[in-house]
Amino acid sequence: IGGVAAAVVLALVTAIVIPWKKDYTNAVVWIVGEYHYEILDNGAVVESTESLQYYGTGFFISEDGKIVTNLHLVKPWLFEPDILNSIKRNYIQRNQWDAVYKTVTAEGLGDVSDAARLMMSSLVEVRGVLDNVYIFQSGKILSIQNSRPVTINAPMATLISASDNTSVDIAILQLDERKLP
Repeated sequence: IGGVAAAVVLALVTAIVIPWKKDYTNAVVWIVGEYHYEILDNGAVVESTESLQYYGTGFFISEDGKIVTNLHLVKPWLFEPDILNSIKRNYIQRNQWDAVYKTVTAEGLGDVSDAARLMMSSLVEVRGVLDNVYIFQSGKILSIQNSRPVTINAPMATLISASDNTSVDIAILQLDERKLP
């Protein structure tokens, strides 16, 4: 965690967690999230990838089910620029590149210039989309099927606060039930 994020976590722990007069051995949670990538061409979603899963931890910071965790858990795509660029490059090669190449060669315009490639690239965007966040309390038994956690009946959470600044690696989730399990 960066300096600012560490200070925020310390302030939260000092102000919220320490004063509580309860047993907080179950404050730590295991987070299972699902996300996918969307490919936008000229502003419209044209393709989506299959859902991917990630795993990590967090801890409760309030009685209404707020959880602090890391940004890289809830927005992993911010930390994966090579994957974003690869998805974009593959899409362009499969779709736009073929169309432009056929047009250029059919009209006898010569080679496709770097400027044309840059223009095609600027019309395509890849973004990550958070699908689901499941919360498992520490010590709860989690079953695995096909190498993936079974998330049926697991409490769900929603992302309520997170930056796109990767140097602030902190995020806040809210249990959908708005209470501790």
